[in-house]
Amino acid sequence: MIAFLKRADHVIFKIQEYICIITSVLITSLIVIAAIMRYILGINFGGSEELVLFAAFWFYFTGSSLAYRDDSHINADMTSLLFKSEKAKKRMAVVKYAVSMVIAIVATAWAFQFVSWSFELWPTTPIYKLPLALSRLSIIISFILMSIYVLIHLIRSVAILKGGEN
Repeated sequence: MIAFLKRADHVIFKIQEYICIITSVLITSLIVIAAIMRYILGINFGGSEELVLFAAFWFYFTGSSLAYRDDSHINADMTSLLFKSEKAKKRMAVVKYAVSMVIAIVATAWAFQFVSWSFELWPTTPIYKLPLALSRLSIIISFILMSIYVLIHLIRSVAILKGGEN
């Protein structure tokens, strides 16, 4: 079972990595093309913002879930300054991840409602008529992944507190 979970994590990680690479190249390319067309060729690339927005949603939210996976997201963890004892730091890590888990569950529930609403109403972009629900789908996928990663960090921090290893 552990081997399967590690393999699944690796596959999901690679998918997220490719999404981030592809969308970052796409965003950069679209912005450069739009700038060249508008300011050098004098042609308006109407709707380029819609395409950038789609790619940006997937880039931003996929990148966020990757940061949670590696525990490299921006945080304001000051426990190392406030606590000198290693045991206290380990306890605070459990508290931090427990609070993060509650927040992740609430945020995932809200994201689910928002994305469900997008699928019900099916709003589209003005120029290309792209369904916004498809870009917003990245929100719920990333929040689910973030919740899973926070849970993994919580379990790991509890194990470390109890004297176990990673």
